[in-house]
Order: sequence, then structure tokens, then C-alpha cells
Amino acid sequence: MRPDQRGGRSLRVLLAAEEVHGVLGSLEAGDLWRLSNPDAGVVVTDHRSSWVRLRNFGVIDCFCKTYDYPTWRDRLRGAFRNTFCAPSRAEREASALAWLLGHGFPAPRPLLVVEWRRAGFLARALLVTEAWPGTDLGSLLPALPEPERSACIAEVQAHLERLLASGYRDPNFVLRNILARRDARGCWEFAKVDAPRFVARRSGPATDRAALRTRASLAADLARLPPAPPAERAAQKSDGSGSRPR
Repeated sequence: MRPDQRGGRSLRVLLAAEEVHGVLGSLEAGDLWRLSNPDAGVVVTDHRSSWVRLRNFGVIDCFCKTYDYPTWRDRLRGAFRNTFCAPSRAEREASALAWLLGHGFPAPRPLLVVEWRRAGFLARALLVTEAWPGTDLGSLLPALPEPERSACIAEVQAHLERLLASGYRDPNFVLRNILARRDARGCWEFAKVDAPRFVARRSGPATDRAALRTRASLAADLARLPPAPPAERAAQKSDGSGSRPR
């Protein structure tokens, strides 16, 4: 931890991939703070306390996701969950991605995790990942006609069962947080993102309560899908080739 010279903030770099210097350049405090700001890059999401930007660093595209807690009220409200005496959302999301990659599942690669704290309380956190070209299922599935929609649903359900058998648990396994694309064989490939509530269990039969909650979250989202569109209207949206950075 080192001082940031901005109102007493302390800077912690929790993860910096080996090649991050070549991709992002300087890791000085001022450069990292600017990287976390919302005024650079292509807007992906914008919320009151978080935002995601797509940035190109010459050799790769990266997603820069920032969690912001600018007031003491914000920091105190998150105590024991993500701002104090608990890992930040950025750290937990990076851990989930690392787990997926380490167990042979597709996922964006985490490159950098940075935290700024005041008196031990989280003021801001930044997660930088490589881009994973794909379309989130919340956007893709409503556009897929039958029988493609049912085939894609069957594949994502099979993907979930493989995750659960490996020990993955995430009660937020919803369509908007699952990226999809077709591989060279035409089969669907999926990457789970935005998983700060992820936990790991022993591999084996997935009959525990956390596994049931993970399945239930996906099932509930699938049940809310609208009827499939006619095939001719959806033809241009059925290949998963669009990119929604996360």
C-alpha cells in the first residue's frame, strides 16, 4: 500500500498481470486514477456507483470497470460486504475469472485490480480485463428463432452443469452476465462475467443449496424470455458475433 497524494487515499495494486506494463504502460498512482475515471473510452455501462469503459491499448481491447464510493455514507453502507473487512467487488470478480480460467473454462482474463482506500475503507476499485468478444444472452436469446434458441439454451444449461460439477457456485447466474459466441465448429461457447458473489466448492455432485440457487437463477431468467421471433426477422442476429464488453 502506498499514498496516492489525493485527500489521504492509499493505493493498493492487488493484481498486475506479467505483461500489464506493456499493455497499459505506467502504473503510477496518477495514471491508475485516470484509468479508473469515466471520461475516457467507449461507454459500456453507466450507473451511479459503477461504470464500464472499453479502452484500446494498441495491442488489445480492455474493459475497465470501476466501483466508486465517493462519500463516507457510501463506504459505511458497504461495510462488511465490500468496502471494509471484506474483499472489494473488483477483487472478487477477478478471483472468479481466475477460477474459471484455471479450471479450463472460457473467461475474460483479469489484468489489473487496484483499490483506493481511506482509513481502511474502500473509496474506489478498478478491474481491468481483456476483451472477450461475444454477446450477452440477455440480448442474444430474445433475437434467436427456433430451433436455434432451444439449442442455445440447452448448451448453456449443459455449460452450467459442467461448472457446478467443477465446484462453481454463483447465485447471480443470469442471462445478462453470460457472454456467448460460436466457436470454429459452430458450437456455442459461454463466458460468465460479473460474478462478485461467486464461491468455490469441492468438485462432484452439485446437490448443495448454493448449487440449487445457481440453477434457479438461470431458470428464472429463462422463464422470462419472450416468444421466439420468426426466423427471417432474426437471421442477422443469431450468430453471437456482436460484442458487448463487460
